[in-house]
Amino acid sequence: MFWIFNKLNTQPNYLFENLVDIHNHILPGIDDGCNSISESLKMVKIYKELGFKKVIPTPHIFHDRYPNNLKSISVSYKKLIQSQANIKSFISDPAAEYMLDENFLINLKSRSKLLLISGEYILIEIPFFGTLDAINACTLQFEKLKITPILAHPERYHNINKIDSFIKLKDRGILFQLNLLSLMGYYGVKIKDKAKAIFNSNLYDCVSSDAHSTRDLEKLKKLNFSKNNLLNWNRLKENHLSLFSNSNL
Repeated sequence: MFWIFNKLNTQPNYLFENLVDIHNHILPGIDDGCNSISESLKMVKIYKELGFKKVIPTPHIFHDRYPNNLKSISVSYKKLIQSQANIKSFISDPAAEYMLDENFLINLKSRSKLLLISGEYILIEIPFFGTLDAINACTLQFEKLKITPILAHPERYHNINKIDSFIKLKDRGILFQLNLLSLMGYYGVKIKDKAKAIFNSNLYDCVSSDAHSTRDLEKLKKLNFSKNNLLNWNRLKENHLSLFSNSNL
């Protein structure tokens, strides 16, 4: 059995100890994540229980559904950090999860200001039934701007299935971010199996919750690995920490 959902081998606060969550929807009222500041604060509490050291908010910027921008994200972020003393030490300045739609391509070519992670990484996504065309259209521009793209939850894209396809993307300088809930079957068996295949191939570069609610984070308390796969997890965790730690954010 690949995944063991009990307390046999590891505890959540060990698995996630010192991690910075670079993909989540903790900012209130601006996308399909938290609806209120109180819910955001409850998420902070659970993050700390899990062992996370910091959170970088990444609300959607998706022109047709969540037409956020620097202003709307900044307003939501300011309301959240002003709601509780010292919370800014846990919730870093926001970045965003960018849908690679036509509007994004226009802004990228015009060099509009982007919300980046650590000043050099950009979190991107494509439609779940989309193709690689949008990624291919952006890759050269990212190189020119010296920005490293991180593809959110590659296991969830239905038209990218072969390991060879993932390897070709990585060869183009694209990093892969694993949704932790994918390993637990949260998005279905097929996505779980694909996540396991990418994980076993050591192709992921970083991990995140992609949490939209307290319910999502509570589920992570049940995540556990078999002894064999704990080695892969530790390798992935160390790589994540080398990219994103308190010292470089």
